[in-house]
Amino acid sequence: MGLFGKRKEQVEEKTYEKNEERILKESLETEVEGLQKEFRTKQEEIESITKRLQSVKEEYDEATSSLMSIKRESNQKKLELDTIYLEYKNIKTKISDSEEKFNKNKKITEEVDRAEIN
Repeated sequence: MGLFGKRKEQVEEKTYEKNEERILKESLETEVEGLQKEFRTKQEEIESITKRLQSVKEEYDEATSSLMSIKRESNQKKLELDTIYLEYKNIKTKISDSEEKFNKNKKITEEVDRAEIN
């Protein structure tokens, strides 16, 4: 009977070990599933953030390009304004010179007219 008693203890011990292994295995599987879900969630968050970042980068590039275009246009307009201002000064100087010549000629004409009258 001693043999059968030991055999029963060994069977119970193996069953107990198998139950522990099964519980440990289930626990590990549950933990792995949880970690996988967490990993997928984090991965989706990263993808979402990456898409938003790409969108913001594209908007920034468009805004920068537009700003540079406006700046070039502004610089061109400044050059045109400077050119027009120089032309304005030149014309104003010519008008002033012409007025001086006109006044001199007018005085000369008046003097000639006075001399002819006298």
